[in-house]
Amino acid sequence: MLISTEYPTSEFSIVFASDRNDGLVKVYVDGDLIEEYNTWANVDLTQPLEYQVIKTLKITGLEYENHNIKIVASGTNGDPNDVTIYRYGYNCPDTQVPEFPTIALPVAAIIGIAFIFQKRNEE
Repeated sequence: MLISTEYPTSEFSIVFASDRNDGLVKVYVDGDLIEEYNTWANVDLTQPLEYQVIKTLKITGLEYENHNIKIVASGTNGDPNDVTIYRYGYNCPDTQVPEFPTIALPVAAIIGIAFIFQKRNEE
């Protein structure tokens, strides 16, 4: 994938939606290799976006000018892989969004405990 910035910038973010089919990418800025980034995540294939792991690669320290960004799926052991780019731009989040079970299970446990204590108070 080739991206050309529309405006001068000194930083750029790429957000990946990752699952088991995703893998290594090489990111070039103005022809120079800036980062080799692993987008793999332990998530089953063909899951909706809310079940995938969202990973953000933030590139900083660039000269304040227009840039050409090239993203190449490099695979592992010579095997190609898929890379899912969810979005890219100047102001992307720089944190990873946790997988759904990471949030849902603790919330369900807290609600369950509150329900048990409520029943005890009624008796």
